[in-house]
Amino acid sequence: MNGNHERSTQGKRSKNNPNGTTQKNSTSSSKSRQSANSANARRSSQNTEKAISIKKNHFASAERKPVTVVWGDSIVQNVRRWKLSRSNKVVVKSFSGATTSDMEDYLKPIIRKCPEGLILHVGTNDLLSIQTPQQIAENIVNLADQIRDQIESDSPGTLVTISAICVRKEDELWKKATEINKLLKSFCSNRGWGFLPHISIDSSCLNASGLHLNRKGVSILSSNFLTHIDNI
Repeated sequence: MNGNHERSTQGKRSKNNPNGTTQKNSTSSSKSRQSANSANARRSSQNTEKAISIKKNHFASAERKPVTVVWGDSIVQNVRRWKLSRSNKVVVKSFSGATTSDMEDYLKPIIRKCPEGLILHVGTNDLLSIQTPQQIAENIVNLADQIRDQIESDSPGTLVTISAICVRKEDELWKKATEINKLLKSFCSNRGWGFLPHISIDSSCLNASGLHLNRKGVSILSSNFLTHIDNI
């Protein structure tokens, strides 16, 4: 009789819980739902973070203007950067009394900026040296080459422009500057760089000492920079 009762009990269990797995399946299903919900939550969070990141980058890109650096000797010291461009952020750095070789000591700050455009105005203080126009022109180009080589990895698209040496009052220096500018124009053409002439700057644009530009000269130089930068 006990055997019959046991079989009867097992039969009822079998009907109420076929294969004896309902409870296990329920637990497994619950865990699966929890796991799926957790995965969906992670994906949702990741998508939200990605959307925020894209939005931030979009606004950062939209707000950032291209950077152009005007880097040179004391001739550019009175140039006002905020007057040089409508479309670019312009940085003007001048080093009074610096020769082309001296300028090599000031490379790092320029390189760190990784500018979209670089205008190099040097050579004025080399005119009084015993160097030939060819040597001075080559030194200026070598300086520009150094800059391009050092920023190549971080800013390969930087557009290099060499600004012509402004004329001097003395005939000998005037001729020397003119010869250097001809050589620079040729070098720039061969390298695919820009060359910025200052044909309209003459002796009437120099101050009483004949060393620096007067107000008229600074105005013309600034206008030349502005036109060039906004057309880069």
